[in-house]
Amino acid sequence: MYVYTYTMPTKTISIKEEAYNALKRLQLPEESFSDTILRITDKMGNLMFVYQNFPPLDKEEGQKEIEKILLKRKDFGRDRE
Repeated sequence: MYVYTYTMPTKTISIKEEAYNALKRLQLPEESFSDTILRITDKMGNLMFVYQNFPPLDKEEGQKEIEKILLKRKDFGRDRE
């Protein structure tokens, strides 16, 4: 008798405890962290998902957050060059 088993490749990542706790809060029962990350990132383009799951920002806070994201993206692009 021959049994074939397939194991998905895995990666180990390090995250801050704050990020772990945030991910844990979003995790559904019986869901792995990988499944949680895939579920969330798959839906991030869906405005209704973002609206329902993230607190609203006032205009000034929102502008600051957008600026931070744009700076991070710009810095990330420089690192890859």
